[in-house]
Amino acid sequence: MARGACRMPVALPAAGSQAGRRALPRWWEGITLRITSELAQPIADRAVTILQRNVNIMDEDGVIVASGDPTRIGSFHQAAAQVIRTNRRLDIYPGDEERWVGVRPGVNLPIQVDGRTVGVVGITGPPDQVGPFGELIREMVSLALMQRRAEELERVRLMARESFLRTLLTSKGPIGERMVQDAPLYDLSPDSAYQVLLCQGPRGTDGLSRIWAESEWLAQRLQRGGTDRITFAGPWNGLGVVIATDPPRDLSAVLLEALPKGFAVAGGLIGRGLVGLRRSYETALQSFAAGRLHGNPVALSAYRLRLSRLLTTLPPSEVAEFVAGMLGGLPAADSREGRLLRETVLAYAEEGLNSTGAADRLGIHRHTLVHRLGAIAERSGTDPRSWEGLLSLYLAIQLERLFGQSVEYGLQ
Repeated sequence: MARGACRMPVALPAAGSQAGRRALPRWWEGITLRITSELAQPIADRAVTILQRNVNIMDEDGVIVASGDPTRIGSFHQAAAQVIRTNRRLDIYPGDEERWVGVRPGVNLPIQVDGRTVGVVGITGPPDQVGPFGELIREMVSLALMQRRAEELERVRLMARESFLRTLLTSKGPIGERMVQDAPLYDLSPDSAYQVLLCQGPRGTDGLSRIWAESEWLAQRLQRGGTDRITFAGPWNGLGVVIATDPPRDLSAVLLEALPKGFAVAGGLIGRGLVGLRRSYETALQSFAAGRLHGNPVALSAYRLRLSRLLTTLPPSEVAEFVAGMLGGLPAADSREGRLLRETVLAYAEEGLNSTGAADRLGIHRHTLVHRLGAIAERSGTDPRSWEGLLSLYLAIQLERLFGQSVEYGLQ
């Protein structure tokens, strides 16, 4: 399956659906039907082999683009030009060819798609004998053209949807009325709920691109989890985008289980309508950014990372000011002493100011813990033995660990 098709055609408006009927005229305008040598020559070769008669296929300008006689390709066929002007079959009998340029006895039939003549098929031989074969060849070319148009239409739809989704999800500010009006063309509804899941492949590999190029199986796995529809987009900045419509629950773990080993997944909050969809994307990004606080686990859920996500949304300048003010008196985080003091704060906070539990977690004597807490209070100017002081130091350390992650994921 081609890359464009990986984003699950089921997520596009079907040609016969109400959304498809609204979308079709808009897409159709830029898609022209033109007979090319690439499309027509295989048909001509097959017909010549079966019929043992020469077959020419002309484009809308009357130029031979495919033929059983290679020397005729590129030459002008006057009878074909006449067929294109009149939209009618033209039979050439022996003796008539002197009145036409580049013509031999045979039958010439217009190739029509949607009532428009786009070319001509000509078959050499007595018109009464070869006429029925000409009808079959004309039908083959028409079907090939419609298939080519359907493929092009699908490609254009996918490109337009990709652009729409990227604009919708990554833009700031209110969602414009035009986007609200266009949303149904991409099967987006104000009444549906959405969850955005972001995927990252193993660093230094093209694993994500390969998965996205053959993603129908992945959509089927997710749909078995109960979601109504799966849409794929991206990758954008190294992150693949999965949109689940009306998911019954957070699908972060489900998606991770379906992906090969080494992938990371972040799921956003489930939200309703276009605003909820954008918010789900934002919270999925925040979850990826917050993952560094938790050792970069492979499954990240916005529901389990509320505080960490909140920290990623703070302006970097204010973060730097806060961290410097709270931790500036401590040794650097990459020094042994600085790392031990920070680990002490985190353990003391996570044990709920229980010095015995914190000491056990750190593998040190309780008196050592008390000494470290005193040193932290003296050097930082904030006492971790009080709730307010401990909370301030804890947040400062978490922000210090996050700082720089925001820029990587575009969370300004």
